[in-house]
Amino acid sequence: MPEGAFNCASPLCGSCAERCEVACCPAARDLRPEHAASSVAPARHRRPPEAPWLTDSDPHPTVRVKALYGVSCLVREQEAGLRAFVSQDGFSVLMRGMQSEDERLRTKSAFLLLNLLSAHPEQKGTVLSMGMAEQLVSVLRSPHSSFHEHVLGALCCLVEDCPQGLKDCRSSSLGLDELLTHRARDLQGREEWPGQQTDDNGMDR
Repeated sequence: MPEGAFNCASPLCGSCAERCEVACCPAARDLRPEHAASSVAPARHRRPPEAPWLTDSDPHPTVRVKALYGVSCLVREQEAGLRAFVSQDGFSVLMRGMQSEDERLRTKSAFLLLNLLSAHPEQKGTVLSMGMAEQLVSVLRSPHSSFHEHVLGALCCLVEDCPQGLKDCRSSSLGLDELLTHRARDLQGREEWPGQQTDDNGMDR
């Protein structure tokens, strides 16, 4: 995507017209690392374009899902995008996405959190200071869903080679051990349903 096109698409992502938003949000995929010339554009902005932040506020579920795809394209394997994401409290956006009523948004928010923690273990301290372990356990207490696989994966990342994460998850007040034991008992013998097949490693368009 030429930089001029990026500058045009960004304000359109905040348009009140749902069709316009849905069309513009996935344009962020052209800013991925394989599009080296385009990746310069978002780095010049103080934060990622408007599309990713619609994930947190837009009333249309489809727009929020498309916007989250835009977030993924701007932050994965792009240091400038990740720095902007962290500085704008992006992890809280993902946390609220996992608490959404929309199954697609819950799944994709959990997947992106897992992906970022796996690729950037230096961010563990950031999310733990936000109380992420407690909030992830709270999400696991909701009725069982296939996206809990990604939530558990994120918790595993938080305890791996991270004393603070291990301490938080072992806290008796959290009751994680009891929760997992109880959930394993409930699911024993139950055949899990296949997860929805998506492209881009779980972040569909």
